[in-house]
Amino acid sequence: MKTTPAIKILHSPIAEWPQKIHNTKADLQDIETELSGIIQRSILLHDYVSYRYNTGGGDQGHSQSAKHANKALLRVRTAMGYSYPKNLPMSIQP
Repeated sequence: MKTTPAIKILHSPIAEWPQKIHNTKADLQDIETELSGIIQRSILLHDYVSYRYNTGGGDQGHSQSAKHANKALLRVRTAMGYSYPKNLPMSIQP
């Protein structure tokens, strides 16, 4: 994985985040955009894997898991305040 300013800050202790953000030479808008993408990809992968392999005892199948993950991504995008949360930039196609 490429080590970017956002990844460096994210991997540091939470108590150090304000100082690291203050000291970064990176564009804060670029960091925010990257973190937004990480959040979305993470929730998509988390819900896909969680639904597929941890519910109902066994493999629930790609299609059901993808639909579940895409719904979770929609909820997260809504919570993040996106104007058009249904316009998913990424999805796991069922």
